[in-house]
Amino acid sequence: WFEGTPGWHIDPSDGFARPIDECVTPGWLQRLYRSPSLVHPIGDLPRLLGEHIPRIAVALKSDLPDLSSVADLVDAQPRMQLWADGDIVEAEAHLKVEYDGQIFEVPSQGFPSPLAFLPAKSGESKPRVVRRDVGTEMMAVQKLLDLGFEPDDEGDELLAFGQDAISFWSQGIGTLPKEWARFVPDDLVGVKIRKETVTSQMRVSSGVDWLSLDLVFGTGDAVVDEDELRAALEGGRNIVKLSDGTYAAVDPDRVGEVLARAAEIFATSGQRQKLPLSQAGRIQDLASLVDGAEIKPKARELFDKLGHVEDIPSIAKPRSLKATLRPYQKQGFSWLVFLHELGSGGILADDMGLGKTLQTIALIAWSQVKEKKKKPNLVVAPTSV
Repeated sequence: WFEGTPGWHIDPSDGFARPIDECVTPGWLQRLYRSPSLVHPIGDLPRLLGEHIPRIAVALKSDLPDLSSVADLVDAQPRMQLWADGDIVEAEAHLKVEYDGQIFEVPSQGFPSPLAFLPAKSGESKPRVVRRDVGTEMMAVQKLLDLGFEPDDEGDELLAFGQDAISFWSQGIGTLPKEWARFVPDDLVGVKIRKETVTSQMRVSSGVDWLSLDLVFGTGDAVVDEDELRAALEGGRNIVKLSDGTYAAVDPDRVGEVLARAAEIFATSGQRQKLPLSQAGRIQDLASLVDGAEIKPKARELFDKLGHVEDIPSIAKPRSLKATLRPYQKQGFSWLVFLHELGSGGILADDMGLGKTLQTIALIAWSQVKEKKKKPNLVVAPTSV
């Protein structure tokens, strides 16, 4: 062994001097000299051929050994497999490849192993080795990257979110090679996105002392469950699945306001049908948010009265009230009677000194005469009154 760059080694057995690569240490050379053949168990073969030997060959600038001396080479073509899961706004995908009936994972980043090892045939000891088509596998990964996917932190899966996921399920998956095997949840096969957005439809009818409110969300003949719609918006999702299996976008501001108003009405009433007439004002406000809301004649008449005090029938002053009501006070008194019969609360607001107390006393006197069941009245007022 002679030091230098490169170093030299003289083999006394044949008298030749040979240059030594910089990666070969004296200790390594002595080990090779004592035992030229390094023996490894057959189970180490995939790791040796797939990782260590190629790295050593690159370092030594030498050719790879002939694989046929240690394994049976199999000429197999790759068959790509796409495994996809998730939902309409979050797609998870990973690729696998099949060689001669054996399945291997394709990493979402980096390079796959250049060799695929297959079990030995029955009665034979040599393992079978396939040279993986790294180029085809990497091109498959690139196709998904081009569709908006990104590798996860572990490099095992590819992920797409939001509009990228929607585009993948509705269009992108159809552009992938037809020869790929696809493993996709049934509810995400053939996804169709409607051009129309989800809107609300509303119908209001009335009975003797109640209002009925029918509220549905959807587009065309397809509807979406109200709870699912609310959950989607609360989760930041602006697309929902309809009853016919298609999907449609949602305007969170417009639809969200309708949902919030409806929830307030139903929560206050404790039911969805036969709402008390006291909810008429809220229902009327809700109807103003819904384009083309259908209001039945009786319900519309009620809403008109709420919006036009002058249309409320005039009520005669009770005889027990020893006072003269001015015209605007008569109108206020009639309005209070209307609200009382409606079962709704109300606020009589006017400037001080214009007779709010008198109008309220008139209502109490009227109820004492008109109502069969006498009930006490609670008055909360400043001591000055």
